[in-house]
Amino acid sequence: MPGVADAERRTRLTQDQQQRKQDVQELFRMVQEGRLHEADERQMEMLNLALQLKSTFDPTTPNFIDAVKQAIQESLGQVGKNIVSEGTPVGERPTMKHTSLTDLSQTTDSLEVSHGDELGETKESEEDAADKLEKLRKIKGTK
Repeated sequence: MPGVADAERRTRLTQDQQQRKQDVQELFRMVQEGRLHEADERQMEMLNLALQLKSTFDPTTPNFIDAVKQAIQESLGQVGKNIVSEGTPVGERPTMKHTSLTDLSQTTDSLEVSHGDELGETKESEEDAADKLEKLRKIKGTK
């Protein structure tokens, strides 16, 4: 049925997202309650990643969203500069011109088609269908 696989995928993604939220909430509770000794390897990796992200970001940026916005603004600023500096100058860009259909003309030269005299002819085989069927049976080895 169409759509069943898509519905299953959406359900699986929703369940995965809910599971990740529960995992993060459990990790926060463990940190708040001082139970880090109970954390498994995956939870320790998540904590290590959080510490690395925190140390990577500039202390002047108060949260992750501001840091991402700042990084995007910096990268977009450089992309704009590269396009202007490496792009084609405005004067050299090609332009589209409008051509009126009344300006188009067709020459009076005659047109020759190769084998044009044979195009309308129908050709018939010298062998009939029964002979072709017999040859095919002989080739296949059936009677």
